[in-house]
This record gives sequence, C-alpha cells and structure tokens, in this order.
Amino acid sequence: MAIHPIQTLRGFLSPFEIGWMGYDGTGDGRVFEVRPNYSADPRVVVENIRELFRRVLEVIPETRNHRWLAGSSVYSKSLGGHIHFGAKSSSDIVLALDVLLAPLVALIEVESDRRTRLGKNYGHLGAAEPKPYGFEYRTPASWLWAPGLAIAVLALGQGIVQDGLNRCLPWQAIRTLEDRYVRRDDAAVTTRVLDLAVARTSLKDIWTAVGRIGTAHRFYPEITYLKTLTEGGRVWTNAEDMKARWWL
Repeated sequence: MAIHPIQTLRGFLSPFEIGWMGYDGTGDGRVFEVRPNYSADPRVVVENIRELFRRVLEVIPETRNHRWLAGSSVYSKSLGGHIHFGAKSSSDIVLALDVLLAPLVALIEVESDRRTRLGKNYGHLGAAEPKPYGFEYRTPASWLWAPGLAIAVLALGQGIVQDGLNRCLPWQAIRTLEDRYVRRDDAAVTTRVLDLAVARTSLKDIWTAVGRIGTAHRFYPEITYLKTLTEGGRVWTNAEDMKARWWL
C-alpha cells in the first residue's frame, strides 16, 4: 500500500500482537508493507489487517490526514499483493494460481497502471519465492483496495493451494484455460503473459473452474465479491483513499 504524502512516515515500523506494518525500502517513504499474523481463515487475516490499520492510526494519528492507496501502481510506485502460504510450493500449484487467480485480479486493475507494474518486471506470472514456512506468491497487485476484495483473493488463493496439495484441482479445465489466454512474451521467451482480452471472454469458464475448487466452497459467498467485480467490468481506482472502505 502507499501513503501519500510522505511527511513523518519514513522509516516507521510498528510490531503489534496482530502483525506489523512498516516502510518497505522503495526509496522515498511512500510505500508500506502490511504483514498481519497468519491464519487458516482468510477472514481472520483480513480482520488482523484492519486491526493493524487501526493501531497505526492510534500510534501516528496524523496518518488520518494522509491518503492510503492500494492497487497496481501509485505515483509510479508499483504495488504488490503478495500472498504467503504455509505450504510447500510446486510448479503445478503456481500454474493453477497463474491461470485462475491472476487473471481475475488483473481484470480489475487499471490497465495503464498494470502495464507500468509489469514494465518494471514486477508481478509477472509464475512469480513465486520459496520460504522456510512455505512460499510467497508475488504475481497479484495490491488487493488491499477493499476488505471484501482482500477476503476474496485470500480465500480463492488458499482454496487453489489446498486443492493442489490434495491433488484434486480441475486440471483439464486449467490446462484448457492456460492454452487459451497464457502467452509467451515475444521479448522474453521464458516469460509468460496474460492475454486479458481473451481472459475477459473466458470469465464464465474461469468461474466454472473456480466453482470446482472444493476447499474454497465454504468461502464461496466471500469469493463472489470478486466475481461481481469481474463480471461487472469494474476496475479499482488507485487514487481513492481506502480508509473509508476499511471503516477506519
């Protein structure tokens, strides 16, 4: 997330019992990283995020006068919605995230901001890093735009990973969708890119595949928030202060 203007926030780091939030080192103090405590329930993670925001406002009350922004790229700073999973990664699990989760988030991004982010080699398909506790998926833009979006993205990501571990992902549908809208970048043969125009016309099939992810069923009411956005052609507005959407 980005906080604008800079003023007194540079270098701020606050550990709390529900996680921490701090300056992420991008160079000018605008971009902050939010790391809530983990949970198997995405609703708990999002509530931890909300509580972190509340605590920051208590500790540094002047931040209420700043705009809090999320999305793809803000003031030429790329923002990432990285998800940390407490499970071992595999190429198949990352592929499933690329085919099912990544396009749904990309379709609600402002296209010019998305291109800015990708142009800085940030957020490409397959962006995953191993961690001692599991792995970090680094492809999506910052889904902190709204708590409903945050829950939807985390719940769908969790469902994909868990079904991948259980070896019950809908692979025929995933491979078909991959062939349909995942392309090779002409400038870099090893880089795969989304053909969003084709992904947009494939929304019905994407959501049919998502509906077959068994682990995500108990959170499907929350995931439909993302379905409503994508099917309605909605895009997030990076310039809007997100505090009101988080009831802060």
